[in-house]
Amino acid sequence: MGWRFRRTLNVGGFRSTISKQGLGGSWGLGGVLRFGVSPDGRRYISVRIPRTGVSWVKYYGRGSVSAGASAQGANQQPVVSPPPGQASQNQIPPASTQPWWKQPWWKQKGP
Repeated sequence: MGWRFRRTLNVGGFRSTISKQGLGGSWGLGGVLRFGVSPDGRRYISVRIPRTGVSWVKYYGRGSVSAGASAQGANQQPVVSPPPGQASQNQIPPASTQPWWKQPWWKQKGP
């Protein structure tokens, strides 16, 4: 297990966090509900039950990594499928055309 570093500053309902990954921030209501942005740029919602250690976090988006990947993806040439009868070993299944909120929870991509 490696070393971790995190420093948190609370001002009212706003929490700013500095870690090895970068700077993140969140805003919360009484320690039960928080809305925030992680150091890698992903937005999230966090709900917890006080004094139990039970919490739930949902991340939205892919952060700065996807922004760079989508810009590079715009310059790529289309993938050509192999002739009939020859299967390619490296084919990637097509992404779902439905928005994430219409997909069942078990098909949604995680962080």
